[in-house]
Amino acid sequence: MQLIFLQDLHQKADELSAICHGISYKDTGELVLPSPTTRETGGVLPPYSSVNNIPGYCKPLYKTESGLTVKKYASLQGFAICLDAYSSVEQYMEACFNKKVRGNIMRCKRRLEKCYDISYDRFYGEIEEGHCSSLLDCLYDMIVARFRERQESNATLAHWEQIKNTLYPLILSRKASLYVISQAGTPICISISYHYGSMLFYYVTSYDIAYSKFSLGNIMIIKQLESCFEEGGYRYIEMGWGYMDYKRRWCNTTHTFEHHFICPTDSWKGRAYSLVRGNQTAFVAYLQDKPLYKFYHRLKAALKKRAMPKPASAPVYQLVEMSGAANADGLTSISTPARLDIPMNQLLNDFLYHTEENTKDVCFLEDRTHGALYLKGKHHFSKVVLKG
Repeated sequence: MQLIFLQDLHQKADELSAICHGISYKDTGELVLPSPTTRETGGVLPPYSSVNNIPGYCKPLYKTESGLTVKKYASLQGFAICLDAYSSVEQYMEACFNKKVRGNIMRCKRRLEKCYDISYDRFYGEIEEGHCSSLLDCLYDMIVARFRERQESNATLAHWEQIKNTLYPLILSRKASLYVISQAGTPICISISYHYGSMLFYYVTSYDIAYSKFSLGNIMIIKQLESCFEEGGYRYIEMGWGYMDYKRRWCNTTHTFEHHFICPTDSWKGRAYSLVRGNQTAFVAYLQDKPLYKFYHRLKAALKKRAMPKPASAPVYQLVEMSGAANADGLTSISTPARLDIPMNQLLNDFLYHTEENTKDVCFLEDRTHGALYLKGKHHFSKVVLKG
């Protein structure tokens, strides 16, 4: 058996129960996830098992009384939010961020809600199958667009079919949830989380890049925190591995993931496998903080980026606020124009972000004589000027 702890635990819980009584926290001994079955093995244990990406604060309770040997190796650095000392989002943010950073994050949230018809929906225990599939298609498109813009590949997409095929029943059984931020009914940010008792694994999140100025990633974390505090009983929000800025900002604890190799005590093949693969894991963990290893991954990422098709370069524009004497006389009101030379959704969102107008009050105007484009709200009137 080979199991990636945070991704596969629900799907392979029955297999894990052959060698493990359950999962507990190291500090309290509280069960995160009890073994779901009492699996009969007929006295025959797997020749070897591999359980990877176990958070450093968790402890699998292996059936060592059945003659199992367990070897543990340090792996990647992990990031998590520990909620033990907090009872609200405001309390947590006050402890983790200074006043200026808190103000910037909440300002983006207020602007988003002021400029748009925003709704927040959490699907946990109930969702229509077709709606679930549609939201996953939206999330997939968001991930592709976001990483195409960054000219990077995304490892999650390699597991997409597994995610799509298993998420619906996991939501119905309250083992997973979908959180959706929508603008007038259209999803603009979607997050998948897996639930393991008092631990929430914040697995996959992405957003419509046209709304990037509004810090949707930060807003999504706020909403997830609100859900955890409202529902109660959560100790950790696990953010996984990989050093990202948002993890550094939001996480108040780091840990070291572990890779466990389990085999019958009398299995020389299992011990040999554990020794070889375990030392590989330990060696990579040792190297990950070394300058040469970091250089290798930067070079590898640069070569991948170079090999990827470059997106069409978006034109650079400037929104020029017109003077008070300017007016819209002589300009023609048009619906959202299809201008190939300007990213229209991005343009509208930039205008809304800087003016804090509401989208229902904004219209596009065109000077058909000169081909100029304008945006007009209740209090602001701007001309679109292409640069370069």
